[in-house]
Amino acid sequence: MNKTLVIYTGLRVSELAGLRWNDIGASSITIDERFCRGDWGAPKSEASNATIGVNSCVVDRIHRLKGLTVEVRAGNAIRKYKVVKSDGPDDLVLQGVQSGGPLRDNNILVRFIKPAARSMDLPWVPKAEGTRQLSQVIHSLLQ
Repeated sequence: MNKTLVIYTGLRVSELAGLRWNDIGASSITIDERFCRGDWGAPKSEASNATIGVNSCVVDRIHRLKGLTVEVRAGNAIRKYKVVKSDGPDDLVLQGVQSGGPLRDNNILVRFIKPAARSMDLPWVPKAEGTRQLSQVIHSLLQ
């Protein structure tokens, strides 16, 4: 996942984990489910169950995930995995490297959101609100 998706959407970690390819429009993202601590469910609030407008460059960056591979060390060996194993309409956008299943919310937080905040010298805000506050700070800086 790249910082663009985290910063410019303001989605909660559980909403990122539940994002499917059919949720990605030409200039929008639809939030209609979430994946949190192993459970699927509706978004946290009624306001979150929505379609949000996003810049087309964000959508382009999301689609670029389909062509990426990552290298994972396994002892002395290095294994290569496709970032997106399957991109059918009902497949997840963010997939586990080995299984293609959903990413754990804590992995998204630790591997992507916290590093994005640190790279911008922003203090860390705990829990799901960190994503929204990070996004709000970026949007205010851009205006």
